[in-house]
Amino acid sequence: MRKSKINEINKLYEKTPKVIAEPMEPKLFQECWILNQIIRVPHYKKRGVFMNPGGTESSPEELKELGGGKIIEKLWVRVYD
Repeated sequence: MRKSKINEINKLYEKTPKVIAEPMEPKLFQECWILNQIIRVPHYKKRGVFMNPGGTESSPEELKELGGGKIIEKLWVRVYD
C-alpha cells in the first residue's frame, strides 16, 4: 500500500467516532469505527463480517447495493477476552 493511502486511512481513523460492539460471546468485546453510518465489525469467528447500524449482517456487495457509502479496507479492531 502506498504511503499516501496509509496516511489517508490514518486521518480517517482519527476523525471517526468510536463505538463498542458486543458479539455473541459476552467475554469478547470489539472496538470498531463508524464510517459513513456503516459499522464494520469482524465477528470473533467470522473475520470481515459487515454490520449496518441496525445490527444486521451485510456483505460488502449488499452494502454497496444499499448505498452504504465508502467501505475502507483498513480495519481497527481490538478483541478483549
